[in-house]
Amino acid sequence: MCGMMAAELGMDVKLARRAALMHDIGKALTHELDGSHASIGAEYARRLKEPEVVGQRHRGASHR
Repeated sequence: MCGMMAAELGMDVKLARRAALMHDIGKALTHELDGSHASIGAEYARRLKEPEVVGQRHRGASHR
C-alpha cells in the first residue's frame, strides 16, 4: 500500500516500500526487544546499511 501511495504522489516507490518494510520489522520485533517500533526499525535499517533516509523517515513516525 505504501508503494501505491508513493506512486500516486510521484515519490520514490522503492524507497517507500523499503521504509514500510523496516516499519513492519520494527513492529514485529517490539515483542522481543526493548524500545519503540520506530527506533527498532530504524536501528535494523542502519544495520542492513539501508539509505539513511529510510531510518530517518521511520524514526519520525508519530503513530503507535
